[in-house]
Amino acid sequence: LRYIFAVALIVPTPSWADVELSVNGSEALSAALRQASLSILADTTEDAAPQDIVGAAKADYSRLLAVLYEYGHFAGTIDILVDGSDAAGLSGFAPPNSISNVAITVEPGPVFRLGQARIAPVADGTELPPEFSSGQPATTPVLRQTAEAAIIGWRDAGHATATITGQSITADHRQSLINADIQ
Repeated sequence: LRYIFAVALIVPTPSWADVELSVNGSEALSAALRQASLSILADTTEDAAPQDIVGAAKADYSRLLAVLYEYGHFAGTIDILVDGSDAAGLSGFAPPNSISNVAITVEPGPVFRLGQARIAPVADGTELPPEFSSGQPATTPVLRQTAEAAIIGWRDAGHATATITGQSITADHRQSLINADIQ
């Protein structure tokens, strides 16, 4: 008895999508968004298949949002269109046969400032970043550096297992303020 197996291998054709990024913001913000975008990286990859481009476009939402937060923009909007369709609604398992255009539009919104900025308790002698004070730009690096400084302060004071036990970070969109309370 002989068995004959036939295997059909379907290889998607490369999709040479043109990726456009439009940002209403500073040159530094535009550069950071461009660097974070997987869609732009896929655009430079000659063998990027349609599902690669759709996957990159879908991943870009969270990646670009993280960059906006890094720069203090907590009310931005991100629109990603793949050949005119919202990338969020596309299936990575049933992508189009080819993709000709990915259009990314980012409206960063205002830079938020710190309203209430509190971290407690803090060990004696701990130096917190001066940017962690009311009225200063509220960026995720400032929040992260403040928490790290407090932990280092406690560890330097002999508490080797010091950690952040809680935090409350809220955005007041009407006033473009971030209120941060870190414990």
